[in-house]
Amino acid sequence: MDAKSSAGRIACEASRIAMNAYQVERSKQVPTHISHTNTEDAATPDGILSTKMKGGDYQTTAIVEAKARYVTYDNILNNPFYERRLVMDLHKLTNCTALSKALYCEFWSISVFESEGIYLVQRIADKWGQHLADYYTKDTKARESINSSEKIVKPMVYISIEGAKEYRL
Repeated sequence: MDAKSSAGRIACEASRIAMNAYQVERSKQVPTHISHTNTEDAATPDGILSTKMKGGDYQTTAIVEAKARYVTYDNILNNPFYERRLVMDLHKLTNCTALSKALYCEFWSISVFESEGIYLVQRIADKWGQHLADYYTKDTKARESINSSEKIVKPMVYISIEGAKEYRL
């Protein structure tokens, strides 16, 4: 997560806060660590989740895409326009799913609604690369990257939030 714009830095910081909060939450059941990645490559996952295994070693159990959401959680749930779905870049979905399959680990999404103090955690793909969340793809006008104000038309994925777990920051 490497942002150059002020909006991008705010989004990255909110994402880091949510990943750290989830690390604490998950560690209540099993020792967990989330490493944050720092890269300008938009198709790279934002974090790598590792779990302490028997014997004391940590094993990569999931790669994580973390995203700050500027729409409210209430709107996602109740506004028919959003259809109870979150948006992700198709390239991010494709690359992170391929990476999770190669590493034989899951692909998770963490979506943070900072103004409401809520974040959602959702399994997107299993360790075999099979998608677990319902989604569809649509060409959409969106920012080219977190560091860009320019909007382009690109393929985006609309992922259902059914099955996502809700947590408080």
